[in-house]
Amino acid sequence: MDRTVTITLTKQQYENLVKQGHIEKKKLTEEELNDIANRINGGIDIPFIGEEAEFKLIRRAVEILDNNLYNYLPDDYYIMIRDIEDGISQAEADVLIDRLSKICNKVIDIPFLDEDSEYHIINAFIRILIVSMKEGKKLLSSKPKY
Repeated sequence: MDRTVTITLTKQQYENLVKQGHIEKKKLTEEELNDIANRINGGIDIPFIGEEAEFKLIRRAVEILDNNLYNYLPDDYYIMIRDIEDGISQAEADVLIDRLSKICNKVIDIPFLDEDSEYHIINAFIRILIVSMKEGKKLLSSKPKY
């Protein structure tokens, strides 16, 4: 017998539960990590390695970035990447992309990438994530291109 219960919460109720610590905000899922890595891989070429190895490097870099950025962004921002109804404006997105790209490039080191590749991957990751936070967008339903 299936004892699954579905509970519907308003956005405010959900956010309150997250703020109270009853629900933990989520890092990117495997599907989201792979989706972002594929988007980045389509726009970046790392010299001297094949496409499959390139994807694996980018995928690992995306995971490192997610783990680090998760600590910098407020709960509300991480929730917005999955919420199509709420979001930030284009002006806010532009400021966040600029600031976070600079901060992350200084703070985060991806040891298996040269500085140029690291910068481009960080910038693409931030851009994809922040564009997904805009009102009317959602990470897996909107496909912001790098």
